[in-house]
Amino acid sequence: MGTLTLRLPPQLETQLNTAIEQENLSRSELVRQAIESYLAQLKHRQALNKMVQQAEALTPQDQAEMVTESEQFEGCVSYEDEGVWWK
Repeated sequence: MGTLTLRLPPQLETQLNTAIEQENLSRSELVRQAIESYLAQLKHRQALNKMVQQAEALTPQDQAEMVTESEQFEGCVSYEDEGVWWK
């Protein structure tokens, strides 16, 4: 496992110490989790950006074809019991 040394501004160090106490984690574990979370979010944002770029490249004809194709799946899935906000 690699080692990382960094300097923190006093306010950020105070916030880190507060989080350590609240979460009952070691400094290393909390920072490791924060980095993992950041990298997962970064990967997600990059994937979304790629999808947006691909969607923007679609011609109106491509868009119309996709809508037509998606209509065949309408009603295939019910989300009534799952309480999803994006229904």
